[in-house]
Amino acid sequence: MRRPIRCKVVKILSSQELIVDAGSDHGVEEDMVFKIIGFLPVTDPEGELIETLEIVKARVKTIIIGKKVAVAQTYLNVDAEFKRALSASAFVPQIEKMTTQQTTQSDEWGKVVKVGDEAILDLETD
Repeated sequence: MRRPIRCKVVKILSSQELIVDAGSDHGVEEDMVFKIIGFLPVTDPEGELIETLEIVKARVKTIIIGKKVAVAQTYLNVDAEFKRALSASAFVPQIEKMTTQQTTQSDEWGKVVKVGDEAILDLETD
């Protein structure tokens, strides 16, 4: 069983690629899946904090590994079953895109991937 690897997003390259601050020196290998984690504060109508929920903003797979950093990209197909149902012959898989600060101004649900977000090795995909 692998040990958990926790790191941070240090650079957003595109809506499908980012860099984390962990590489081979930290045990990162090619094709490892990381969850990009966010926190969504839930308040009552008076504004008092009830709970902070941990949410998964994105899942990314490492593709380039350096000693201290790794490049990771999204890899999940979006709406594959829906598109397949529409037209099997015209189906072209599309890879999930992350919502980043460069692509939106709103973060109502806490799902925007940002520099500084925590990335955690997804041990369930191992």
